[in-house]
This record gives sequence, structure tokens and C-alpha cells, in this order.
Amino acid sequence: MSAQTPSPVNALVSNVCHVLQPAVNSTHPRAEVFNFLYREGRLPKIGDERAPWTYCGWMLPYVISLHAHPFFGKPLDNKSIPLKATARSQTGHCPDRWGYHLRTLAAGELLDEPIPRIEFYGEFESSVRRIWEGEREGIEGWCHLIDHTNGYSWDSFKHLIDWLAFALGVEIQPPRIGSSANEALYRTVNIEPLLLQPCDYLGAALAARKGNGSKAWNPTAFFPTPHHLVELMTQLTITQDGDLRSKKVSDPALGTGRMLLHASNYSLRLYGQDIDPLVVKISKINGALYAPWMSFPLPPSFFGNDLAQLGDPTFEPKLQAYPLNAGTQGTLF
Repeated sequence: MSAQTPSPVNALVSNVCHVLQPAVNSTHPRAEVFNFLYREGRLPKIGDERAPWTYCGWMLPYVISLHAHPFFGKPLDNKSIPLKATARSQTGHCPDRWGYHLRTLAAGELLDEPIPRIEFYGEFESSVRRIWEGEREGIEGWCHLIDHTNGYSWDSFKHLIDWLAFALGVEIQPPRIGSSANEALYRTVNIEPLLLQPCDYLGAALAARKGNGSKAWNPTAFFPTPHHLVELMTQLTITQDGDLRSKKVSDPALGTGRMLLHASNYSLRLYGQDIDPLVVKISKINGALYAPWMSFPLPPSFFGNDLAQLGDPTFEPKLQAYPLNAGTQGTLF
């Protein structure tokens, strides 16, 4: 990863302090990087005995730190918006949703504050399109980097998804690329622009791919619903009366998770499934970037009176094929 942490390590530790202590005694692969941070007072770096990209979830501390950075959570006119604000004017940049998620986990119950609102850019806006189409610093360029270092050709996009999923801790299986490609991506990939202008970049990049046969980047002809239409559908579907955080939202045709990303402004209980494992993996990446409770769900006990219903198998969403958050329910480590 090319950039250093955007705030002092002490600020980062402050934002993850509630999950650091459990991580010290955890054997989950995702805990290793937080254990390192707790022990060494810094993140892994090039030159260490163990390469930084070999830690499952090594990118998560950067994402948490960026969410907490004072520049984020502000509208484009740079006037600060408090965390409790829910006004439509809070556009641009990703609010501190990871801080909200970690504080909720630490409290053991829902907080007495609303979900920090996020608004998504359209994938065809010029500043956004440059990121997913960029042949030097964008997603297209990251794929070319894999091509040049390992020659994976049509599989480069899938390898990039595997790399990001492992880096963000939503998958524990390391990507099957060589050390040269790993290091090149680590030095080059910069996630800050993705958080400055929230959008389903990987879904847009996948839909634009061409290819034939089993190695095509987009073999199922996936094409996502544009963000502005998803927002309209969300507002038409979800009533805005009262506290909706405990309400379940399930998308049986998940795609890259856009419906759940927009629903994350209302609900903390997001479920989904899809027949294509690649788009489910992208959904998990999007969750780690923009809606942590989408990829790392809160325990059922957090939702109070609804707990009795959760024990009823006829009430639970039926997660089949490739579910979004199976195996991560109720735990970060």
C-alpha cells in the first residue's frame, strides 16, 4: 500500500481499542494484524521478517483509520457534519461508520444515535469513472499490474478481487499470486479515493469487462443497477418512520451488494445471496469499505425483543448458494 496511515498510530489505536484486547487472545487469522499493532505499536511494513501483505485483514486498520480521519465524514464544502447528522446534505466522503460499528460492538447493544449516513456517487460521473477505468492508478491499472508481474491474463481481475478480499479480512484464503505481484499491489493500491467518493467501483469495473469462455471476467453478463436508481428503490421500499436499525433487509439476487449498501443507511441487519461467488466476494469488499455490519454482522443478541424470532428457522433469511455473511455472524475476530 503506497500511503502511510493518514493519522498517528495513537489515533488508530484509539479507534480500534475496543477490539484490540479480544484480538490478543484470538486465534482467528484476522486478529494477527491487530495483535501485531497491539504488541509493536505500529502496523507491519516492508522490511519486517514477515511481509505485511501476508496478514489476513492487513488493510482493515487503514480503512478504520481513514473512516476516523477528520477530513472524512464532511460534505464537499468542507463544513463539518456531526456524526449524529442525518441530513441529505451530508454528501461526499465516507463518514466514520467503522467507529460506529466498533463502538456498538464495545457497548454490547445498539447505540443511542442513528447510523452515520452515506451517499453514493454514480459510477459514470467523470471523477468516479477515472478510478475504475484508470489504466495507471485505477482498477484497470491494478489488473495490468498483475498481468505484468505474473501474466495471469483473463484471471487478473479475479486475482485482484481475491487480493482485496484477503487484505480486508472478508476472506481468509490468501490470493494465489506470487510475491512480486503481492508487493507490487501493496505498493500501488490506494483505497483513499474509493472512500472519498463512495461507489461500487468493482461492480462497475466487472460490468465493463469483456471476454469469452470460462476465464471471462464477466461470464454471467453481470450488470448492476445504477446507484441513483438503487437509492430511489431503497427509499420507495423502506419506510423512514421510527428506528429501523433492527429491521432485516435481504436481497436474494445480491450482485455486488448495491441494494444493501443503500439500505445500510437504515438497517444494521443486512443479508444476501447470489449464484455467482465473484459478485458475493465483491459485496463483502464493499461492506468492509462502506458498511462494516454488512460483512461483519452484529450478534443477534443486540436486537433485543426480536431475539425470540431469530430462533425460529422459518423466520431466518434462507442463505443458499453463496451467502454474503455466513461464518462471520456476530464476530469480528
